[in-house]
Amino acid sequence: MIRRSIIIAAVLGGIIASGPAHAAAVSVTLNVSFAEPFTDALTYATCSVAVPEGADGIDVLSQAQREGCIESYEATSFPEGTFLDCIDGICGTPATYWRMTENGVSTSYGVDGFQAQAGDVLGFSYTTWIPCVADESFC
Repeated sequence: MIRRSIIIAAVLGGIIASGPAHAAAVSVTLNVSFAEPFTDALTYATCSVAVPEGADGIDVLSQAQREGCIESYEATSFPEGTFLDCIDGICGTPATYWRMTENGVSTSYGVDGFQAQAGDVLGFSYTTWIPCVADESFC
């Protein structure tokens, strides 16, 4: 009986010590740009970062910051999600914002709604709210 208890304890200890499996790292490209009317879609920063599969946009931004692709970012959490306010001290105003895209398509969810998959492109474009008012499909 004692021997069986020792074996069970050893097996359970090994399972607990090993912990959960870590997600494989995937490469995600971060693109930061300025849209019209500021410039002709000027690329401000672009880099590929390795993050765990399923990582959110905050993880991508944090890794890009650690690697020196961007210096800083600021985001605000709302019940609908977390949205980007600033990149490298360039912040949205009542007339401007950081539009997020996933693989070239505008998103309706926050940065925390992004889930990294291999080859994804997470984009942020500093733009005006004016196109959103004129053409809601742009937003």
